[in-house]
Amino acid sequence: GAKKLTPLEEQVARLKRENPNMLLAVECGYRYRFFGEDAAIASRELSIRSWFDHNYLVASVPVYRILVHARRLVHRGHCVAIVRQTETVSSRKASGVKSGAPFARRVAHVFTRATLALSDTVSIGVNQMVVAVAAAVVIIIFFFFFFFFFFFSFLVSLVLARWAFH
Repeated sequence: GAKKLTPLEEQVARLKRENPNMLLAVECGYRYRFFGEDAAIASRELSIRSWFDHNYLVASVPVYRILVHARRLVHRGHCVAIVRQTETVSSRKASGVKSGAPFARRVAHVFTRATLALSDTVSIGVNQMVVAVAAAVVIIIFFFFFFFFFFFSFLVSLVLARWAFH
């Protein structure tokens, strides 16, 4: 028979029951892990290695590459739920929570074909937010100069038109 589930595996099983029909990418330290059938799918679709760990097949990707991999999975027809770790070792120590329990986690983002276009503004990491803000600044500057150029051109044409008829 199957071995008893670890606390993390129990947490993943609960999250999977709460989020059926989604591939769960679960943050575990510096990697996002896929478990069970999700790991088999991620391994096949992303061409990454999978292995058995306790009771589950597991596959993982680095945290800083999760958006790239989520995008690839969505383009292949899957819905991807990003499960973030919502506590750290230091926050756990400060709160006095028993160390044997898994870190608190929750679904933070769901990517589908409909929401994928919005993913560039989702704050999964600081780099994505910096890129979004920089892009917004460039767009604002572009429109400011575009407006200024046409407004200035309009004023010049008015002055020249007045001058030509006097």
